[in-house]
Amino acid sequence: MDDDLGIAEESLQCGTLDLDALEEVYPQLLREYLFGEKTEEALYEAYKMSMACIAANIDLEYIIDIHGRAVRELTRDLPIPEQPWVILKSNNVLLEVMVKFNLFCRLSFDALEKLESKNHWIFLQASRAFSSRDLGDILSAILELVNGYMEVPASSIHIPEDRGTSIGLRENGYRNEKNTPLWETIKSGKIHVIQDTRETPLTLPRLENGEHPGSILSLPLKLEGKTIGALELYSRLPRTYDEKELELLLSFTANAARAIEKAEG
Repeated sequence: MDDDLGIAEESLQCGTLDLDALEEVYPQLLREYLFGEKTEEALYEAYKMSMACIAANIDLEYIIDIHGRAVRELTRDLPIPEQPWVILKSNNVLLEVMVKFNLFCRLSFDALEKLESKNHWIFLQASRAFSSRDLGDILSAILELVNGYMEVPASSIHIPEDRGTSIGLRENGYRNEKNTPLWETIKSGKIHVIQDTRETPLTLPRLENGEHPGSILSLPLKLEGKTIGALELYSRLPRTYDEKELELLLSFTANAARAIEKAEG
């Protein structure tokens, strides 16, 4: 990590971290993850921080409060369209810190009431999606989170038959798997974007109103480099996704793939 994260290095090495050090190092770690170049190292530091916080008996409420203040500070001068991206991406750091606290039990949800309503909703959905061991519950929560945050009318998840599950529009949207954006993504392990479905020869699903979606974004669900399935987002009208949105969604699908594997295992 960068030198500016060395403030709590000694505490982390000793397995403890006091509140003053946490107040100072957490925003720096979050900034490094959001805007730096070593995002994976920042997540690993967040994981180590969780161990130190447990050893120091630092409550979840303090961590959530520090995180909320850090996010507000980091987004204060950002253009409004960029703020949701930063808020949602920042959740990866907090989730990494909190996982060791068994955050994802209902007793911990009370602390989230202090967050702003949009951020609160994101955390509740993310915690439901990434904590349950019931595969159906996880997949439903992932779709609800994606639909609400990306403001799309429908989405679907498909895990090939040898693993076992489909949910969402996929259940009745496609007549078969072949020659579809979903299949192309699972086969190639790459993002498949159809900005305007009128220009594709691939087989398209239908939305609940019977119409084809205007655009489709199909994202691979990867685990240790292997594609285990795909997540598709559907928009009624042609739509583009910018680089930040794709980066955020890929980060989200990485967490989703881990949650799916945990449930199946």
